Amino acid sequence: MMMMMNRSVTRTTIVRTLQACVEPSLLDLDELSEATGIHRDLIRELEHAGMVSAASFDRRGDPVFRREAIQRCRLIARLHQRESMSFHLIRQWLEVLNRLERAEIELEKYRRI
Repeated sequence: MMMMMNRSVTRTTIVRTLQACVEPSLLDLDELSEATGIHRDLIRELEHAGMVSAASFDRRGDPVFRREAIQRCRLIARLHQRESMSFHLIRQWLEVLNRLERAEIELEKYRRI
């Protein structure tokens, strides 16, 4: 049975579909804001402060995030709202957490030797 291609499908649509299959799923600023309930301006501030990492930047210069940023933003919001932690303290806590994660990776490398 022969499949007919919808004429309204553009080359751009096909390219985006193929990229979505190959590249990990990325979220733009608005999508991350919607997924987390955090205002886009605050997400920008968190990105500038190094608390959430952008995977890349779009044509307008807005950050684009990996899906892992959803959990990171939710964690930051929870610590700030429920635990009354300042953003300064959260940033320090996240830096320690990142160092521990890197140390675990290094330790795992030595265990394989």
